[in-house]
Amino acid sequence: MADFIYDGIVTSAANTQVGVYPYINVKQTESGHQDISDDTPGNEFRRWQHGTAGTYEHWHTDGGRDIVVQGNNFTVIVGDDSVVIQGGCKVEIYGNSSLHVYGNMYSQIDGTLSAIVTGDSSVYCAGETDITAQNDINITSATGDINLNTQDSVNIQGDVIIQGAVTCKSLTSQGNINSKSKVFATVGIDTLGGINVGFSTPTGTFGTIVASTSVTAPQINGTVQTYGGVLMDPQGGAPQMRGAFDSHFHNVLSKDFGVTGGPTPSM
Repeated sequence: MADFIYDGIVTSAANTQVGVYPYINVKQTESGHQDISDDTPGNEFRRWQHGTAGTYEHWHTDGGRDIVVQGNNFTVIVGDDSVVIQGGCKVEIYGNSSLHVYGNMYSQIDGTLSAIVTGDSSVYCAGETDITAQNDINITSATGDINLNTQDSVNIQGDVIIQGAVTCKSLTSQGNINSKSKVFATVGIDTLGGINVGFSTPTGTFGTIVASTSVTAPQINGTVQTYGGVLMDPQGGAPQMRGAFDSHFHNVLSKDFGVTGGPTPSM
């Protein structure tokens, strides 16, 4: 018997020899249906073949089997079904495919899982979805954005490291917000605590305050008005100011000291 080739796929191997009489038995009907049994030693096989369509089932000498269906195929199993494949398995579907599991589905892969989708991909879950990895989880978008949409919150238990910019409508922190560069606020900075300029140390050493309009310190008493709007008493508040900061600058003429810019005279 010759090999049967379907779309370049060899579906059966050639017999080692041609069956001989009286071991080979062939039954053939008027339309060409065949029922072949070969008992030739070393060449035992069975074959059923549809005469007009060409659909057949062939059992080889080594125990292999070929089934070629030239039309549609439909299988119904009323009870349970088990399939065990101890070798490799390859499934090729040249049309659309659908799998509907009416109960639960469990899949275990002891090796590596890889999926390539040349079109779009969509996963919908009516309940909760859990993704757990013992090592890293990498999500990469080569050319587009990565969008996280939720009606509630996005909760992150660990640290967040961002290499690019962060844009948000509101930012709330229960701890510190540290920046190695500048922090810009186009509207203003409101705080219920204090603002330390420079490197704050236990000894109370601070940096420099530069203000183009005014500096208001309610806890430093006394008033001496300058054109810059700085409220300060040279004998009352100034010693406290000098004790807290290295220096301060007036950007406009001070009618009290007659100076423009630079540090104020010693008090």
